[in-house]
Amino acid sequence: MFFVAVIHSFSIFSWYWDIEDNKSSKHQTRLKILHSNVLTSNQHFHLLTSLLEKEKPHMVILQEINTDWIDGIKSALSDYKYRLEKPQNDNFGIAIYSQLPFITSNVITLGNLGLASIEVTFTIDEQAVTLIATHPTPPLSDALYIARNDQLIDAAKRIASKSTAKILLGDFNVSMWSSDYLVMESISGLKNARQGFGILPTWPANLPFPIIPIDHILVSDAFFVNDFNVGHNIVSDHLPIIVELALRKNDAAM
Repeated sequence: MFFVAVIHSFSIFSWYWDIEDNKSSKHQTRLKILHSNVLTSNQHFHLLTSLLEKEKPHMVILQEINTDWIDGIKSALSDYKYRLEKPQNDNFGIAIYSQLPFITSNVITLGNLGLASIEVTFTIDEQAVTLIATHPTPPLSDALYIARNDQLIDAAKRIASKSTAKILLGDFNVSMWSSDYLVMESISGLKNARQGFGILPTWPANLPFPIIPIDHILVSDAFFVNDFNVGHNIVSDHLPIIVELALRKNDAAM
C-alpha cells in the first residue's frame, strides 16, 4: 500500500515542479486573464466585482452567465470596451470582456450538443493570439460523458489548427488526470498553465475537501507562464482561476 501511495502521489506532486523555471525568469506580463464559472443562480455579484478590482485582469471570461449577472457586474466592467456576451439561463451562458481590442470575435458551437463557445483573436506586441473558451456538460450520464468529450476534442482540434499563439480555457468538467483530458491536451498541442504552480483545485468550492481541478487554462509554447492562481470564493461552486502570461519574442506562431 505504501508503494501504491507513492506511485499515485507522483501524479499530484509533479504539478508543483516548474519544468521550465518560468517563475524565476520574471518575464514581463503582457496578458492577465481571469476565468470564472460564476454559477447562474449565484447572486453575490459584489464578490466577483471585488475580485476584478483586486486582480485587474486584461481579460475576463465568465461561464454560466445570464442577464442578471451582466446587469450585476456592469459597473465593474466599464474599462472593458471589447466584449462578446451570450447570456443563458441553462448554466451554459458565456461571455468575454477585454481591454485589448479584438481582431475577430465569434460565438461558435462545438461538440454534438451545439453549446455556445467563444473564439476571439487579438494581438499582443503585434503578435496574433487566438483564444477559445468552452464549457462542456458535466458527465452525469453516458450521453453527457460522450458529449463532454466530443466538445473538448472539437475545441482541441480547432485550436490546434491555428497558426497564432493559442489559449484554450474553461470549465472543462474533467481533471487533468483523466485519460479523456490527456487525449484532448495531446490533440491541442498545448500545456496546462498550472504546471509548476500546483494542482490548484477549483470544484466543488463549497467543500473544504475533496476538491478537484476541473477549470483549466491551456497555452501554446508561445507563452511563458508567470503566475497561475485561484481567486477568492465568490459563492459559486467553482473557484475563479487567474493566469499571468508573457509572449516569447518572435514565437507567437508556436
